[in-house]
Amino acid sequence: MKKYSAILFDWDGTAVISRKAPADEACSAMKDLLARGIPLAIISGTTYENIAGGKLENFFTAQELQNLYDKRLITAEEYSQKRQEILRDL
Repeated sequence: MKKYSAILFDWDGTAVISRKAPADEACSAMKDLLARGIPLAIISGTTYENIAGGKLENFFTAQELQNLYDKRLITAEEYSQKRQEILRDL
């Protein structure tokens, strides 16, 4: 089995079909990865409010949230500004 340093992915159209789609299934898959200590980062052009209705943190425990990058989501614009910091943290 491959060992991943981190998994970065888009939200709408990748993790979920659309911004308004239920987040339960995607969050269930994320919970398993976060619980195993695999860092996750959602890289998206949408706003935080459009990802799981702005309540993504409600799907996870405090322990799981420690592996969600910066305990919040970042937009594509923020990512481009912070990519060196992200790579350094991995």
